[in-house]
Amino acid sequence: MSSVPTAITSIEKCALKESHLYLKPDGFSGKYGCMVVFEDNNQKNELRYKLDITFIERSNEINTVYSIDRDDEVFINDRAPENFIDQLAFEASTFMYPLLVTTNYEGKIFDIANFEAVKNRWRKHQKELKEKYKGKLVDLYLKRMDEALQSKNIFEQKILKDWFLYLYFAPLYTSYSDDYFVYKKITYPIVNKITPVSYDVEQKIEKHKKGFRVKINGEIQDDRCAKDIEQFLNTPYHNIINPGEKDLKGECEIQYLINDVSGIVEGYDAKFRTSFRVEKKINVRMFLLEHLQNKNQSLDAEEENKTKSKKGFFSRLFSS
Repeated sequence: MSSVPTAITSIEKCALKESHLYLKPDGFSGKYGCMVVFEDNNQKNELRYKLDITFIERSNEINTVYSIDRDDEVFINDRAPENFIDQLAFEASTFMYPLLVTTNYEGKIFDIANFEAVKNRWRKHQKELKEKYKGKLVDLYLKRMDEALQSKNIFEQKILKDWFLYLYFAPLYTSYSDDYFVYKKITYPIVNKITPVSYDVEQKIEKHKKGFRVKINGEIQDDRCAKDIEQFLNTPYHNIINPGEKDLKGECEIQYLINDVSGIVEGYDAKFRTSFRVEKKINVRMFLLEHLQNKNQSLDAEEENKTKSKKGFFSRLFSS
């Protein structure tokens, strides 16, 4: 028997119809709080900032364009970037915003719509950075950014290693079974320097009084072994030459809060645990702080958004 039988809203307005989760983002604009915590060998580091995500247009019947902008304030362990590397990394990345992305029918990013504009901003920004910073490390960093902008495909792969965007634009909008679950293979960028790692997951929808929850739970099922990943390899080299190598083991546990009318992601809490020589943990959280004014919004939708934004995200995510 289905665990999602009762609609909060009328069937006509509900984002979940006949076991299919739909996304209806028209008119949406919101500010999100973003936080990621990395734990490794008894060390913990936290990155925190805010993103504005705004619906721009439907490029066709199944593809949607969004604008993404990042606030000027970024915090590392609750402080503004202090050391040289962190300051350079932050300043070197500001040219990317605003970023226009196009998503497919499942909600995944598949194109950078303003790639040429981003490249042009980088040319100007690069000159400013060269005047402000000097040294071999700066030259190397700028060279790597140049390489990332050599083609749209390379730049897209860089963007898709951004934890917040990768998880926010997830393939949630699909058909589920009559019991509202689906098994699938999903990749996650748990190691930044290599291609994402594959997981076998169960993705299911649960209905509560305060919205839909999409829960994803799974384990690593990748062709590479632990040694391949530790050496930043994109192929299962060590796993092939020595089948006895230690398997790569890890789990993911992700919980999304979905607006029951629009299907918009109002927040998520994602946990990843990976067993290397020492266990590594990643916890990513992103939650809607407030709805912003969007000229495409109707007055009714705006009023509804104001009401919902007053409620705390985590109280809605973790309460029944």
